[in-house]
This record gives sequence, structure tokens and C-alpha cells, in this order.
Amino acid sequence: DLHKAIRRQRQMCIRDSYVSMRSVKSYKKAYNHKLTMNYLEEHFKIYFDPVIFDRFIRFSNDFENIYNEM
Repeated sequence: DLHKAIRRQRQMCIRDSYVSMRSVKSYKKAYNHKLTMNYLEEHFKIYFDPVIFDRFIRFSNDFENIYNEM
């Protein structure tokens, strides 16, 4: 279904942004969870699907736990 595929793509966009900010890169240090969430909310919220982003915020502690287990 096309709508499911679009929703998955939008979810992946948020997830990839979160993981990228939390990860060490050759050009930057890794951000902690709190700083990442604050930055996403302040600077990138307008680029994400509002329903999916609100759900991401609501379950952000779960995402932090999943990231820390990787």
C-alpha cells in the first residue's frame, strides 16, 4: 500500500536524523539524547510529519533505550 510506504519513509527520516546526531562522525562529536531531542524539536520539527514526530517525542525514552542497546 502506497500510504504505508510513505509513512515508513517519514518514520525513517526521523529515525535516521536521530541516529545521525547521536553518532560520532569525523566532523562532529556525538550528541546525547537530551540535546538531540531538543535540537530536533527546535530546528527540524517543521520538516517532519507532525503526527509521526509527536509520536516520536512521546516515545523518545524508548528510542533512547533502543539506541543505547545497539
